Amino acid sequence: MAEYLKGEIRQSSLTVLMPFFGGTENIQNSYDAVIRALSIAEITDYELFILTVANNDRGNDSTPAIVTNIIRDNPQVRH
Repeated sequence: MAEYLKGEIRQSSLTVLMPFFGGTENIQNSYDAVIRALSIAEITDYELFILTVANNDRGNDSTPAIVTNIIRDNPQVRH
């Protein structure tokens, strides 16, 4: 939440929520599919929230690194 509060708060025409629980296998493909759909629909004014739940049973869960890369590449994405 602190990351969200650091950025500019504004209203977008569309908000997309992407919840994941231990979603390392699916997160990048799901994100890519959402971005493709937004592009096809010509929607450029959006915000996308990736919601993750920590899975402490997976010591090698790379979800945080994947999300960090997505956020770095797309300023319309929040975590």
